[in-house]
Amino acid sequence: MDNDLDDMDPAELAEYKKKMKKKEEQEAEMEKLLEDIKEREAERRREEERDQQLKEARQQRIKDREAREQKRAEQEMIRLKKKEEEWARKLEFEEARKREHKEKLKQLQAMQQEKQRSAVSTGVNPLDIVKVRGQLQLSTI
Repeated sequence: MDNDLDDMDPAELAEYKKKMKKKEEQEAEMEKLLEDIKEREAERRREEERDQQLKEARQQRIKDREAREQKRAEQEMIRLKKKEEEWARKLEFEEARKREHKEKLKQLQAMQQEKQRSAVSTGVNPLDIVKVRGQLQLSTI
C-alpha cells in the first residue's frame, strides 16, 4: 500500500488522506454512537429495575394495608359478637327474672286466695289476722 501511496501524485494523495481521515472520523463517530446506545440501554434497564422495585414496594404497601384492614375488621366482628352475646345474656337474665317474679306473684296471689277462702270458711276476718300479726311482730321487737 505504501507503494501505491508513493505512486500517487500530491493531489490524489491529499484526496486519499482526506477520505481516510473522514472514514476514521466516521468510525469514531459510529463507536461513540454505539457507546451512547449501550449507555442509554443500561440507563433504561436501571430505570425499569427502579420502576419495578417501586411497583413492588407499592404492591407490598397495598397488601400490608389490606391485611391491617382485614385484621381490624375481624377484631371489630369479634367485639360486636361479644357485645351481642353479652346483650343476649342480659336479656335472658332479665326474662328469667321476670318469669320468676311472675311465678312468685302467681304463688302469692294463690296463697292470698287460699287464705281468703280459708278465712271465709272459718269465719275469721282477714283484717283481724293482719292486725294480730302486726301486734305479734311489734311485741317481738
